[in-house]
Amino acid sequence: MFRMRSTLVRGSLAVLALCAGLAGQAHARIFVGVGVPLFIGPPLIVPPPVYYPPYYAPPMGYGQGGSTFSYTPPQNQPTNLAPPSAYSRARACHAGAYVCPLIQDTPTGAPCGCPGHDGQMVRGQAD
Repeated sequence: MFRMRSTLVRGSLAVLALCAGLAGQAHARIFVGVGVPLFIGPPLIVPPPVYYPPYYAPPMGYGQGGSTFSYTPPQNQPTNLAPPSAYSRARACHAGAYVCPLIQDTPTGAPCGCPGHDGQMVRGQAD
């Protein structure tokens, strides 16, 4: 036991001495030409160039009159884009024993279909 420990200590000391003997002083120099040293300083970090978009002037007649500019909304009423009240939309398709939701707008009473258990379409009526 003692012999193994002493061998381990001697081996590690030999490796340490070998490393210390091989290690020398490091020189960070670059030689250019006939022996003139060129010392490189710290790295220089340059940010990327900044892109400024072009300036577009406002259109002619916009905001003329200084601070007296005001916006008045149009006088006519906007058109109503909702469907007419007489048109009623169905929300479900009743196909025999199957009831399924409708994906597309379908008027009440129009023909529709629901998928059955076998993957076939069962015809029905929108309600």
